[in-house]
Amino acid sequence: MKTLKTFAQVLCVILVFTLLLSACGSETPAATPTPAPATPAPATPAVTEPEDEPAPAEVKMTDGYFFYNGPRTGDMDSWIRFNEDGTWYGKYFMGGVVEAGLYEVLDKSMDYISDFGPDGEPETGDDVIATANQVVAFTNYATGDVQEVAFTGDQLCDFSLGGMSHHNTLTHKPEYNYVHSVEEIAIAVQTFYYENDTGSSLTLYHNRTFNDYTTAGEDGTWDMAGGSYTLTSSDGNVYTLTVSENGKMANYVKGGDTLELSSTTSDALYTFEAVTMPDGLPMEIDIELRCKPDGSVEVVIMHDMMGVIAIDKGTFVIENMVFISFELENGGAFAGEPDFASATESGINVSVPYKADVHLADFGMDLSFDCVLEGAITA
Repeated sequence: MKTLKTFAQVLCVILVFTLLLSACGSETPAATPTPAPATPAPATPAVTEPEDEPAPAEVKMTDGYFFYNGPRTGDMDSWIRFNEDGTWYGKYFMGGVVEAGLYEVLDKSMDYISDFGPDGEPETGDDVIATANQVVAFTNYATGDVQEVAFTGDQLCDFSLGGMSHHNTLTHKPEYNYVHSVEEIAIAVQTFYYENDTGSSLTLYHNRTFNDYTTAGEDGTWDMAGGSYTLTSSDGNVYTLTVSENGKMANYVKGGDTLELSSTTSDALYTFEAVTMPDGLPMEIDIELRCKPDGSVEVVIMHDMMGVIAIDKGTFVIENMVFISFELENGGAFAGEPDFASATESGINVSVPYKADVHLADFGMDLSFDCVLEGAITA
């Protein structure tokens, strides 16, 4: 019995153990959940500091030029250029008239007649009155005249072009690429002569250049201080020009010599002259035919803006103290016409017809003359 009991206990233990094993084998272990991938947080955009835009460049009156084209000038371009050194240059009527000088901006008001009405549109009349708070004072190199013009900052108002076309409004065009060497024609500021000879001249130009033919041909640049000019030639020579108070005489210290110069010439035996407007210029100029004691002839033109320019030369012959004839390079052969009614013991009046085509290389101009010069043959 003891054995059965023991066997039954062992059997019971085995049975329990088996049940436990079955229970463990049939249980499916719980799957470990795979975590869902985390959704990234939206990126915070980087804060970019706005870059400072460069400030627009200040527009100055010395940028570009002030321009006019309209019916007052026959639709011919006219303009004025201001330089930072206080000088100005004007070219009017497609270059028919040029001027230069000094300028100054004044803080004062001025009424003016405008080309533009209140709506900004061009006006056909001269009855639009406005007021500017500034004035530009123009001093002309050649004449010394001063013209004050109303200035609004971007317009010159009521401006007289060369003293001929009035009430013009010139508008600033700062974007224009102004090149001095291309745009400008040299304007004579001072011209002096050595030994009264137009062929021996010293001329100073508005662009601070000079041509010297007093004793030898030279060119270069000039500067002025204390009423005297310092001239520096292209070869590096330095000369001094001192002008008298009345502007008619000058001492020219050149290479150790002092030359006495004059603003006029008086070496002509007879002079025939006229005021004429040649084809190629919209302005009047003086013209002189000068007969010299050696039988030579020189024809010159004179204007405040250009100085004295020789345009022709040749010879002359007088017969019976009345009849004068000429042979010139440009004008050819021609003769004077005596006015017998004017004859006196001291001389006779003579009219000289002059006709010639002339090229001014220094100014890039072609001029045509057809005029009558008046003068006298004196005993």
